[in-house]
Amino acid sequence: MNLKQYTQSALTLLSEAQSLANSYQHTQLKPVHVMFAGLKTEEGLIVQILKRMGAELAVLQSEVSALLTKLPKASSPVGAISPDSSVARVLELAMKKMQMMGDSFVTTEHFFLALLQEDSDLNKIFAQQNITTKQVEVMIAEMRN
Repeated sequence: MNLKQYTQSALTLLSEAQSLANSYQHTQLKPVHVMFAGLKTEEGLIVQILKRMGAELAVLQSEVSALLTKLPKASSPVGAISPDSSVARVLELAMKKMQMMGDSFVTTEHFFLALLQEDSDLNKIFAQQNITTKQVEVMIAEMRN
């Protein structure tokens, strides 16, 4: 991962996700940590996109938080938290989204699009809220213009 290809907000999102995993005593960073970190950042792009789409943020936060509490916890303090293979795929997908959109840097919106495409427990939540990749892409395009 070349950190120079990520915006400060994207790096902050990953850092917050890692801190979140640590606070829950999880040993691995998973997509649900990244999504929850995005939902906790009120002024962040993920929340802005969801608000414009009319998504129920409180419901999303509650359901994503419930997923976090179901993950296994370490019995002793956690040292370094490593990303699991699904987070590695999210990082790859975000990079591909950046390239497809003609951008120079990976942003939080690229992470959001990648999270929508990664097969994880988040998919059920997105489906329940009628949040699709296509809708998010349209919203991003509108926000950029």
